[in-house]
Amino acid sequence: MASDFLTVEVWTSRGLVTHYMLFVISMAERVVHILGLTARPDETWMMQIGRNAIDGDAGALAGKQYLIIDRDTKYTDQFRRLVCESGTEVIRLPTDVTQSECLR
Repeated sequence: MASDFLTVEVWTSRGLVTHYMLFVISMAERVVHILGLTARPDETWMMQIGRNAIDGDAGALAGKQYLIIDRDTKYTDQFRRLVCESGTEVIRLPTDVTQSECLR
């Protein structure tokens, strides 16, 4: 699995509000799971999303061996620990990503 955020601009009565959508992609199955959408992706929200994702019955990460994430600060230490303790290894992408060898 790989995970990332995307932003969605929503017009509300208070004006334009940015919402953050967290999703995971199953590389083997080519399936996208939307884990959640919020205007405030704080640690409490991330922990609840993490608990939902690792749920043994219906979680998107149930039985998955790896979760690839970038270094976005929204992936807190507690979130990564929660996922690791469920048996899914968290792989963080390096901070200094250079151009691919294939593109040179």
